[in-house]
Amino acid sequence: MSYLTLKQRQILNYRFGLKGEPRTLRELGELYQVSHESIRALERRALRKIDLRRSLSSSSRRHLKVNKQYLPTLTGEEKNMLLVLWGIDDGIWKDYQTTAALVQTTIEVVYATESKALASLNRC
Repeated sequence: MSYLTLKQRQILNYRFGLKGEPRTLRELGELYQVSHESIRALERRALRKIDLRRSLSSSSRRHLKVNKQYLPTLTGEEKNMLLVLWGIDDGIWKDYQTTAALVQTTIEVVYATESKALASLNRC
């Protein structure tokens, strides 16, 4: 399975505001001294890797029901959950079950949080 590169982890960290306020593509382009389109491409590749992981684990998720209601901001607890799930801090992706155990919640909550985060990014 493909893992996120350090730069991809950093981009997602900044875009989702996992350790602070979310940043725009333009802000990240200035930070990394590249175009905002380069940042968009990095983000897109990282999200494709996440989608691949999600599809590979779909058999374990087929019974999950996702709350489709959009909430505009992630709580600190939800941000921490994504840091663990996506391996932003340590570079090691975890599955939904492992993440749920590590953050002491249910698999459904982990999946719903990831879905909410991905939906919120599309609205930024």
